Amino acid sequence: MYPVSEAYKAAMRQRVQKFKVRGTVGNVRFDDSNILAGSLSITNQCSSSDNIEIGQVYIGELNCTFLGLNVDRYEWYGKAVTISFGQGLANGTYEYIPLGIFYVAEAEYTASGVVVKAYDSLSKLDKTCSSLSSGATPYNLARSACVSCGVELETTEGEFKSFSNGTTTLAVYTENDIQTYRDAVSWIAQTCGCFVTASRAGGVLFKSYGSDVVDTIDDEHRFTGCSFSDFSTRYTGMSVVDMAQQKTNYYALTPDNALTYNLGSNPYLQIAVSHSLTTMRRNVLNALAQIDYVPFKATCIGNPAYDLGDVLVFSGGLADGSKKYCITKYTWNYGSSYDMEGVGKNPALASASSKSDKNIAGLLSQTAGDDLIGYTVLRNGEAIEISEGEPQSVLFARYLVSKPCHVRFNFEVLLTVTPAEESSAEEGEETPEEAAPSSVPPGFVEVKAIYKADGEEITDRYPIETWAAGRHILTLQYDLNHDDSISHSFELWLEVTGGSVTIAERDAYEVLSSTGLAADSDWQGIFRADDGNLYIVINGRAYKIPDSIMVSRYPNKRSYEADERLDYTGLDVVAFYGDGTNDHITHECTYNPKETKPYDANEDRYIEVRYSIWGVGYETGFNLTYNYITDLEVTPPEKKDYYYGEPLDYSGLQVMATYRDGTQEDVTELCTITPAEGTSFDYYREEGWQ
Repeated sequence: MYPVSEAYKAAMRQRVQKFKVRGTVGNVRFDDSNILAGSLSITNQCSSSDNIEIGQVYIGELNCTFLGLNVDRYEWYGKAVTISFGQGLANGTYEYIPLGIFYVAEAEYTASGVVVKAYDSLSKLDKTCSSLSSGATPYNLARSACVSCGVELETTEGEFKSFSNGTTTLAVYTENDIQTYRDAVSWIAQTCGCFVTASRAGGVLFKSYGSDVVDTIDDEHRFTGCSFSDFSTRYTGMSVVDMAQQKTNYYALTPDNALTYNLGSNPYLQIAVSHSLTTMRRNVLNALAQIDYVPFKATCIGNPAYDLGDVLVFSGGLADGSKKYCITKYTWNYGSSYDMEGVGKNPALASASSKSDKNIAGLLSQTAGDDLIGYTVLRNGEAIEISEGEPQSVLFARYLVSKPCHVRFNFEVLLTVTPAEESSAEEGEETPEEAAPSSVPPGFVEVKAIYKADGEEITDRYPIETWAAGRHILTLQYDLNHDDSISHSFELWLEVTGGSVTIAERDAYEVLSSTGLAADSDWQGIFRADDGNLYIVINGRAYKIPDSIMVSRYPNKRSYEADERLDYTGLDVVAFYGDGTNDHITHECTYNPKETKPYDANEDRYIEVRYSIWGVGYETGFNLTYNYITDLEVTPPEKKDYYYGEPLDYSGLQVMATYRDGTQEDVTELCTITPAEGTSFDYYREEGWQ
């Protein structure tokens, strides 16, 4: 529950209430006068519609019909909507609480106003996951995913340590269905026994289910139509697909007399690094055991201070004041009600077969055909420091082979080399005989790569590089043939002589590819290679092409007056490639309309950006607006009281013009003032001041 004052709580219990809303759409402010009555609502949930769950990452939704906002018709999409709710207190003031930050996905112009649908910051996680962090704690894995999506992780490292498996080092199983960062965050949350929701400040929050009661609601403050179940939802069993064994393992508490939770094929619960798999999985079961809530539906006075996961007690009427109820879904209707719901199933109806069949066969996805390239990208989840004589694992991959195939491992490691300080024996001091002379020249560091397949060191190949101080790139490749159909692991270790090496978070990069692309010399087409990039084949030769292009920085000037010449100074267009690299292509693009063209408010609202390489075309663009003055604000002069005949003094007079784009300009010098400064004051002047 959002922290509110006792005065706020008291006001929420009054029969007659006063409230307000305020916020912004982009930089444009709004209040109650800009909202169609009955149109504002916010909906969110942390579980499905029928059972309480962990690992869910639901996106909150805001719906509202706005009136009279100075937002350009084609500028709504993507704008941030911030909104706060103000509760009127007994002393006549208002206490405001934030309701969140939402991003406009749809804006439809109707006779009633602009109907807007917007989603919270978790929508930013719906971004293709180009690489997976591995070998790190849940906090660092989640933080890495959030950084990749441009959203802040607001759950602290200390809070993560209180979660199940919060201090465990996690590695990701390469055979998984993670397609977006939202998928990755979901699996991480499930591993921690949590769910994920957007914070009121627009960040990402991991929350666990608890037992601390945040509020008690009696029957006087509930509307009619509330319902409460006659059972409490509990879990005493859990199943998880073991990808390596290709079966489902079952874990249970004693007594095992309630519901069984199916974790599925969680890729972070397949590899043991710092803790055993049994320990990790039982930690999740212990988190599930904290769930003990009565399902309910209730409609109350519209108090948006409640959060998902809040535990309540309902007393009086049909409710049992001794049980606990957890909010898993809510809909806040401004000026109307707060509909909340806690879901769950009855343990008495648990299927008997789910208890007796402990090890059912796991379902494995089919691998791609021989004509396609299947690959997985991994990165180190935490920074690595390697000292002399202390070899360390840098990247670890576990993968499943479903048929005989060839597997290739490509590594690229960006590392910083620090040679050891030179030391010499003092006069008269002898060098120990057992200290053999180093093969590494002074001021240099030798880095040796060690490969381990299925835990066994590969002894016939040890790539070695010798570097001076500074930053270097270690590029490696190794190939394996598999004739079986089982799970395997491959690991890269580094050993250092003559100094130390540091590798920053996500600077160790591995691409694991399971097939190759074969094509005749006359084949024409586009394919994605095992380095992650797209290529187009022309006359038997492959050319690298981007995945997409985007305007990464808009021009300095985007608002124009009629016939003002277009100026694209400051514009930056970037091409993005599958391997995570990018190129600035601003000067290689064409623009319609072209730069320096006189601005036409009817024709030049959208600037088309086109880019072509090797016959493959890409398009993007950006909007322009017609700029004009929407408001004049006059600050009166310092002197406003005069005697008859005294000369007028306009010192301190200022006229500020506000334009459509929200910018302001001092236009005092451009104004004509009647009567002019210095004119003798005449009380009987008929024409007045202008």
